[in-house]
Amino acid sequence: MRATFVAIAFFILSAFGIWGAWQFLSASAIPAAATRPDKIASEPVPADSGELFVTGRLKDLIIIHGRNIYPQDIEQIVEKKQPTGVPNSVAAFSVWANGQERLCIVIEASRTLARSARLGDLPDDESQELLLLLTGIRHDIAASLNVRAEYFAFLPVGEFPRTSSGKVQRSVCKNALKNGSLSFLDLPGCITSIQEDFSETSVSETSTQQQ
Repeated sequence: MRATFVAIAFFILSAFGIWGAWQFLSASAIPAAATRPDKIASEPVPADSGELFVTGRLKDLIIIHGRNIYPQDIEQIVEKKQPTGVPNSVAAFSVWANGQERLCIVIEASRTLARSARLGDLPDDESQELLLLLTGIRHDIAASLNVRAEYFAFLPVGEFPRTSSGKVQRSVCKNALKNGSLSFLDLPGCITSIQEDFSETSVSETSTQQQ
């Protein structure tokens, strides 16, 4: 068996050369795959493209108005708008509110914003800056993915849920909003807790100046 394998390998190397042999083996044994950082996961991929895109875990998939939306797409948009620019500092997921799934986004606040919120002394200019940030995020998400970001919540630095490898824990963020296990900041235009209502009536929420 080993002699047969060696003979086949020798034949391929002789016929194609080292580089040609690698391409031959790749084409015949390895499905074409690609990693495209510029590729939006929610974009449809042509069936005959010959490429495989890993778009995320099924349990994290957001379905709003019958459309599949991947949280990574939303999180990337928000991180680009965030003044801190810290990666893996945003969690996007859906909550059931007023008879349908709605988009909720949890963001890790900057140290300055968290300190002002905890002191209960957020200056007017910082409040307006925050509201403008949320408006800009809503606009960019709607323009890119045609979905509205309904709720925002902020967590102080050090409390944003991540795995030991730094990955966002979306389910932990969502559960924390429902059970109060994390200290969400009381900020203009944001919520600090939420209670899903599956009776298709309404959602109970705690917020300040919900925009």
